[in-house]
Amino acid sequence: QQQQQQQQDSLAADLAAVIRVRNRLAQIELSDHHRFQQVITGLLPRLLRRLDANTMALATSTTTYDSNKDQEIRRQMQLHLTGMLSHSLERIRLTESVIIHQQPQLQHSVADIHNNSNNNNDNHR
Repeated sequence: QQQQQQQQDSLAADLAAVIRVRNRLAQIELSDHHRFQQVITGLLPRLLRRLDANTMALATSTTTYDSNKDQEIRRQMQLHLTGMLSHSLERIRLTESVIIHQQPQLQHSVADIHNNSNNNNDNHR
């Protein structure tokens, strides 16, 4: 019971952190292309990893001992993560000065996530 409460507290803290980051990202002025590029270059790889991990946790939560509360927190987190990704992609489209293909670290992060996702799918078959 105490371990389950600690897990819920940890998930709730993660959700609060995701919401804070999403709100901060939304507060960057549309005209501040340089600041947005700085933030998104560091944020996007972590966001994609977090989204992948949360997606896997949601997919396996029905077979683990996650409570309904844990699953609800994960679903809320998924909504905020996908919202943040959607917002980021829209801003990237609007901001031609942000060119992801010139950022090698983003290319590697996307490739790593794709490879990990394929490996995880192979392991669940």
